[in-house]
Amino acid sequence: MELEMLMDEAKDMSEDTLMQVVQYMRFLKWEKLQTQAPSLSQEKKTVRRRPGLYQGLIQIADDFDAPLADMKEYM
Repeated sequence: MELEMLMDEAKDMSEDTLMQVVQYMRFLKWEKLQTQAPSLSQEKKTVRRRPGLYQGLIQIADDFDAPLADMKEYM
């Protein structure tokens, strides 16, 4: 019954809104898994970082450190 209710509600939604709903559903699943999983302190797992994992995916603007125009009166 709940699935039918979801389908009825989804009929009038745009594709963007449906994607947001799907993302929220995935978040709820993830959150539930996190509450069920034992804490990291109990398992004493070590998280290994991988250098360069996001290389080329993140860009910082050239004027990143430049003062903001909105803040000139406060400086």
